[in-house]
Amino acid sequence: MSVDVGESLMQSWLRHVKRCDIVQTNWKAAIHLGINKDKADRLLDDIRIEFPDFAKGQSSSQIIRQLEIDALGCVIDKKKYFACDVAFHTSGLHYKKGDDAVPSKMLRTVLCLYSFIEASEAVVVFATPKFVSDTDKKNLQDFVDTLNDCLKNKWGLGNYSVRLYSDYGFETCILNPIIHLTKDIQDTSEVFVRTLQLVSVTRGPIITNGATPASETDCITSPSGLIDVSELKAQDLIEQYVLPILSETSSKKLKPFFDKDESKKMFGCNYPFFSTAKITQSGKSRCYANTYYLNKIKQNVYVTNDCNRQKLIEWINNNIAKTKL
Repeated sequence: MSVDVGESLMQSWLRHVKRCDIVQTNWKAAIHLGINKDKADRLLDDIRIEFPDFAKGQSSSQIIRQLEIDALGCVIDKKKYFACDVAFHTSGLHYKKGDDAVPSKMLRTVLCLYSFIEASEAVVVFATPKFVSDTDKKNLQDFVDTLNDCLKNKWGLGNYSVRLYSDYGFETCILNPIIHLTKDIQDTSEVFVRTLQLVSVTRGPIITNGATPASETDCITSPSGLIDVSELKAQDLIEQYVLPILSETSSKKLKPFFDKDESKKMFGCNYPFFSTAKITQSGKSRCYANTYYLNKIKQNVYVTNDCNRQKLIEWINNNIAKTKL
């Protein structure tokens, strides 16, 4: 069996950072299930107005049939899809202006997500650890910016976006978050994660050395290195970074999190951070819909939806290195 380390990394990223319910690597469309041909042809016409050389001579079904996505993930309740492709070259990726390979893949992926999967929301990702030069990176970023403008302002796909992760972005948005989570991932099928765990056991913690962040207020300084959380909402921060710490905290030390005044000091919220599962219906409206299980005290709790995002980041930075409060 052939294993691609880049695909394995993206598989773990989709599962544990983007919290997808379903993830598949090397995904290809099962064309016998059929596509929405009206949607496909209409979007293909729009694409070719902006990019006349795209897939010349090919029909929409041929374009989708030839597509393979390195890692595809889905958040089921939102019908939100992440389609990821990754390129890993030790010397860096060379991308010259006018090169059709990566842009064509992005356009094919958008067409597939829209007309075959019919995703309500979608993110198309291209990730590479580094480019040969800043010029190579700018060439591709310029195309990504143009494509995002078309999606939002010309093709009526405001819930679709394309993202390029490389260099600092690759390290702080993809690599470091996975390194941070490795201790909690037990799935031996995730080859990249198991490799990190092996290195961690034999050599100690893995620390990467990234560039200076564009905004320190949107970064977490973890033992694994800087983690860029600019794309995460308050609920994501709570689920990924706050609850794993509090879940292993004793009942005595959790008391401030059930107190309104203490919660306001810590997180800027106007209600207790935690409420018991017996909360009233009016109280539930001030909390996220699902309850969360605190392992140490073996109790389900609701979490307020009123936290200040920056206060959350400050609290995480003050506590992330601690295994217990």
